[in-house]
Amino acid sequence: MPDLIIFEGHSMTEFNVSINSLKLAGMIWGPEDGIPTLAIHGWLDNAASFATLAPLLPQCRLYALDLPGHGLSTHLPPAATYHFIDAVSWIMNLADALELSNFALLGHSLGAGIATIAAGAFPERITQLALLDAIGPITKEAAESPQILHKAITKAHKLANTPKYYASFADACQARQDTGVSLAAATLLAKRGVKQTTQGYYWAHDRKLVLPTPLYMTQAQVLAMISEITAPICFIEAEHGFHFGEQIIHERCAAAQHLAQHTVPGGHHVHLEHPQRVATILNKFF
Repeated sequence: MPDLIIFEGHSMTEFNVSINSLKLAGMIWGPEDGIPTLAIHGWLDNAASFATLAPLLPQCRLYALDLPGHGLSTHLPPAATYHFIDAVSWIMNLADALELSNFALLGHSLGAGIATIAAGAFPERITQLALLDAIGPITKEAAESPQILHKAITKAHKLANTPKYYASFADACQARQDTGVSLAAATLLAKRGVKQTTQGYYWAHDRKLVLPTPLYMTQAQVLAMISEITAPICFIEAEHGFHFGEQIIHERCAAAQHLAQHTVPGGHHVHLEHPQRVATILNKFF
């Protein structure tokens, strides 16, 4: 039986769930009788990705997870690798540990891809699906698979496990800002994702997360998953966010049974940098 520990706070609480040898950490916002909602962050982010949005969603009891290898959750064992599809199992295990028989999903970027597949694989458990700047995961053509796998394994053999150190916390935040998020957003993520040693400050995500993906889903597989989703879908794109390509997005939206599509001004992390723009839409949806 998973061991669930909740640390009480004021407007936010922390939780830890131990499932076998894996510790999943996260943050909770909202009333206990709110709509149970699992929030899944993007690649190399953490639960703090929802720190500005969550307080603006008073209808939701929002559980924001640090995916394994991110934030305060444990890393996978050294010999283990991260694969996108494994996250669906992590999400469902967390829902079971939280005793959520039915729940909503809110995902950003990588998290939106995970949420899409989870909702397609377990439609009977998902009540609502909110997707931020992604609907489904990145896909590749089947013919590309041999080269992709070769590249992933070759890179893994050359991976250096030593993180990059920064002289100060501010320098670590600046490095994240340089990837395209505001300094305020980078600082929120850094408070949960940066650690300090005698060598300096470093981003504590598992270094294996930067390796190339060894195997991608195809567009046909993603469309099959989306077609199985019975929950209403709210898909919010950022004007200057991550673009899959118009044809890919058109096919995915067309495959959905119940979907509302919106576009808001902002970049890929608009939910963190300009949360009110997203919250206005989500509050009507929820």
